[in-house]
Amino acid sequence: MIARLRGTVADVEADSIILDVGGVGYQVRMPSSELSRFHAGHELTVYTHLVVSQDGIALYGLSTPGEKEMFVRLQKVSGVGPRAALSLISACGEDGLRSAIAHSDVTALTRAKGVGARGARKIIVELAGVIAQDKPNAKANEQTTPPRMRQVIEGLCSLGFAQDESREAVEQVMRSHSFEDDIPEKSVSTVLRESLASLGRG
Repeated sequence: MIARLRGTVADVEADSIILDVGGVGYQVRMPSSELSRFHAGHELTVYTHLVVSQDGIALYGLSTPGEKEMFVRLQKVSGVGPRAALSLISACGEDGLRSAIAHSDVTALTRAKGVGARGARKIIVELAGVIAQDKPNAKANEQTTPPRMRQVIEGLCSLGFAQDESREAVEQVMRSHSFEDDIPEKSVSTVLRESLASLGRG
């Protein structure tokens, strides 16, 4: 599984980018709302999800771990494929989707290309409970987390670990090193390695 890519944009196409990673060009389909921000030479990190279907193999990219999580969740709704999920994220954004689902806002969801009222209602019914279980302070935690600590947590999330368990592992390692405000720049790789080891033992 390709969980994350970091590289340089080589080309921007109608619905995707070509991302040069170590001399290899990956075609990554992304939300149309994101594509307008990119240009050749742009340094970029994308959180990716590989989709294998009858039509072939496609790599989809999102800007944050939260968007990627929402992209995967949407596809678990019957009748919602990767293109529709990408369209929903492009039209509403992660926060907009959470709000629309929580408040049963069919109109907001139908702004996405290819999503009708029936599909929107199905998304609301199937995901409302899941969204409600998400911690309401998750975004606040993300915004107040020191930058290098957040970098390590996002790295763990991109490897498939949950946000909460990643944060707990990083905090534990930071305490063991007596890092209070943030992780020293020279110790980022050490904290990441030790957090991975901790999660592996768990």
